[in-house]
Amino acid sequence: MTDSPEKKSPLQKLYDKISQKLEKKEDTADLRAQMGSVCLELGKRDEALLHLCRALELDPNMEYVRVNYNQILLDPRPEIEKVQSFLEVRMSPDKMVGVIDNELYRQRAD
Repeated sequence: MTDSPEKKSPLQKLYDKISQKLEKKEDTADLRAQMGSVCLELGKRDEALLHLCRALELDPNMEYVRVNYNQILLDPRPEIEKVQSFLEVRMSPDKMVGVIDNELYRQRAD
């Protein structure tokens, strides 16, 4: 039994939309990377890894930065420095730390 469209989360709706594009052979590195991120958020780690690996196959020069979500909550400054370095921008670390909200952590079905 599938969820009715009204009961699907925005993330699940995005997953469905990207799946439809991939079924239509719209296989781009950006789309695969986006699907990998969505899968991670949905807790579909194995599927996420497949999409992210495919993204890198399609565009081996794709750049990315890896941050540890739990570390952001515990001690965000090192992760903020990685993001700033990757983006090649300097933002106020204090302001960035100020927007972290531990209450927004997604619900997981473990």
